[in-house]
Amino acid sequence: MVYTAPNLSAIVGSVVDAKLLGSVGGLSKFVKMPDDTVRHLGTKSTNLASFSRASSQRDVGYLGETEIYQSTHPYFKKYVLKKLASRAVFAGRIDWLKTDFTGETGRTYRKEILNKIVKRQEPPGCRSFVLLKENL
Repeated sequence: MVYTAPNLSAIVGSVVDAKLLGSVGGLSKFVKMPDDTVRHLGTKSTNLASFSRASSQRDVGYLGETEIYQSTHPYFKKYVLKKLASRAVFAGRIDWLKTDFTGETGRTYRKEILNKIVKRQEPPGCRSFVLLKENL
């Protein structure tokens, strides 16, 4: 899939790239999908009547198999899934238009996602209080 969609492969990996494009029916149909639909590709609907849903990953499809998603803290996984889906669609559109054959745009998007994850995990900065002058 590196030759067909190098930018998409740079973000999600070749295996997940092949699963995404195979389940949709090709790159031309993939680029017409909204990112919310891409996020749910490959999900399995299970009926867990009277069973615990605590350990099941319900809204995770093929994008849940990516290295970025697997290495993320569980608190940020939903955020990462949204970012992966949106950037995967953008990278697919770049591949469909054949504007970047090297995959450099996909690697840039991957670094951008990783930087946003690191930025989100930072603790919030402390507030600085400004003393007001007293009216004399």
